[in-house]
Amino acid sequence: MEINEKQLFDIAHKAMSNAYAPYSHYTVGAAILCDDDKVYSGVNV
Repeated sequence: MEINEKQLFDIAHKAMSNAYAPYSHYTVGAAILCDDDKVYSGVNV
């Protein structure tokens, strides 16, 4: 399955709901596509 930039953006945007930013209220989501086509997402904590 080929992942495009829009799909990566959507994954990162969805991940933002899990961000923990009680002081700055600046939530960050990220998604990275690896060479083996696996996608990893993360957030600020």
